[in-house]
Amino acid sequence: MAEEQGEDYVDDADIEPPFTKLMDALAFDTAPPARQLFELLKERGWAGWTKLERVEPVRRRR
Repeated sequence: MAEEQGEDYVDDADIEPPFTKLMDALAFDTAPPARQLFELLKERGWAGWTKLERVEPVRRRR
């Protein structure tokens, strides 16, 4: 959906950085699969959990 509607669609939340960091830590600590999903997002060119940002895709070592 982000590809179709552009980056502005994804980054429409005005969240303060300290709160973003707290929410990301909460996701990682309470939902173990969240870290794997985060890695999959990075492979596809997205960074962040609570506040997504477009980044250069990262290739995972296999």
